[in-house]
Amino acid sequence: MACIPRLPRVRMLYPIYVTGEAVSHITLSLCRHMNNDLTGATLTSAGHLAQATTQVRMCEPPSWMFRLLYRLGGDVRRCAERHYWRKLRPGDIADLWPTCSLELYRRLKEHGWLVVKEMINCHQAPTKRLLDREFAREGLTPTHDITAATIAQERAELALADAIVAPSPKVVESLLNEGVDGAKILPSSFGWDPQRVPADLWLKPHRPGEPVVLFIGRGCLRKGIHLLLRAWEKLDRRARLLIAGQIDPQISERFAGLLARPDVQCLGYRRDISAVLAQADVFAFPSLEEGGPQVSYEALAVGLPALVSPMGAGAVVRDGVEGLVLAPHDLDDWVAALRRLIDDADLRHTLGQAGVARAREFTWARVAQGRSRQLIALPAARSPDPAQERVPSQLAPLR
Repeated sequence: MACIPRLPRVRMLYPIYVTGEAVSHITLSLCRHMNNDLTGATLTSAGHLAQATTQVRMCEPPSWMFRLLYRLGGDVRRCAERHYWRKLRPGDIADLWPTCSLELYRRLKEHGWLVVKEMINCHQAPTKRLLDREFAREGLTPTHDITAATIAQERAELALADAIVAPSPKVVESLLNEGVDGAKILPSSFGWDPQRVPADLWLKPHRPGEPVVLFIGRGCLRKGIHLLLRAWEKLDRRARLLIAGQIDPQISERFAGLLARPDVQCLGYRRDISAVLAQADVFAFPSLEEGGPQVSYEALAVGLPALVSPMGAGAVVRDGVEGLVLAPHDLDDWVAALRRLIDDADLRHTLGQAGVARAREFTWARVAQGRSRQLIALPAARSPDPAQERVPSQLAPLR
């Protein structure tokens, strides 16, 4: 009887709690759809996930273990990494997401596994410089958590990785500018889930009344909310601005008067993203730094014209096709673009139609298929030498 070869197995590790939101939604979506005709995939995470399905073959440790660890003040991430190490098999591809330890990278390389590093943001070194400049420009104390130590760790991880997944052109640019070997970079994208964005929202019809401009994301300097609010202050049109996301205190204090106006509505953090998208006519996102903004993919999927910065465009929005791509600090251009989209319903419809067509190329199923092709095209993983392989209990404590 012929032996059927095993599909390459992508072993994904996200060593903190998977909630089904934000980065963990991306990880889960890729894992679900990378179980395809090219690859198999499993995900190790810390803690029980209620949203797990049979399509996502979770390899997580028992939830009681983490409850006990939390009570005892234990290292949950270290426990997840040890569990991950124990599940690895020769020929697996180690796909590492943020917060993995540098020791794990070193151990995987030492024992011969193919190591893939997932970037969810641009390289930290230029990001820190950018954010420090922005906080200084605004006269505010920096609140980001990028330090010399985190930059050094990221550089070490990038050096150890065999391949680096970059989810947008801006991430690729940031890596190349910091001297990362371009041959290791896998250009990719993020995507969207049609189940999160119901089909009855696609190609939304023109709605009567004042046009609604929507910002989705944390209201912070990194996401450029202050730039959008300044443009809104100068806008002389009848329209409404919706902000879906928690607003940082620094922003709330500085723009208290504007945020209290009747034409601005702060919705706070919202899980029901489709309900928020259904209220809007234009999506605005002048982000200063992103990996690949999932909200941009979802906005296009429902037919919203996108008014974005190059970072906010991700790998999906093209200037003049699905929306308008503007330099984030060009206040006059942002005011003019807002006026143009508010005044011209036909233009909104044209850009929105193009956005829906574009978004269909970026469903998670299609993105995962492309990711699988990239990974199986990498040099074959070297099978670990059984004579050198350490059992999990012999791993040194993770720092």
